[in-house]
Parts: sequence; structure tokens; C-alpha cells
Amino acid sequence: MATLEQLQARLDALEEVKASGTLKVRYEGKEIEYRSMADLQTAIRDLKADIAAASGRRKANVGLVHFTRG
Repeated sequence: MATLEQLQARLDALEEVKASGTLKVRYEGKEIEYRSMADLQTAIRDLKADIAAASGRRKANVGLVHFTRG
């Protein structure tokens, strides 16, 4: 299991890649190329959840409900 510092370093690398508009990231001697920006954003979301879990915080679940009269 990765440490909180390692997870944060990965997140920083992914956020930097997202800001640059590229899909290739390097960290800890590894190189990963994502197929799409959506895949990159999913990886960021998952990594944020891992960081929250590692730091003892729970991820908030939010749901939206929409009603219409019919």
C-alpha cells in the first residue's frame, strides 16, 4: 500500500498533466498514458478517494433527484 505522501505525489502529477492538456504522466519512475481526458479525470477522482481513505476521511456521497409533473 502506498503512503499518503506517495498518493499525494501521484495526484499532483496527474493534476499537472491535466492542466497541461496532455495524457502522459510520469511519477516514481513509471510512465502512464491515458486514452482520454475522461480516463485521466477518473484516475484523479479515484486517487482523491484513496487519499481520503488513507487519511481517515470518508468520501461524501451526493445524489441528485429530479422530479417533473407528468
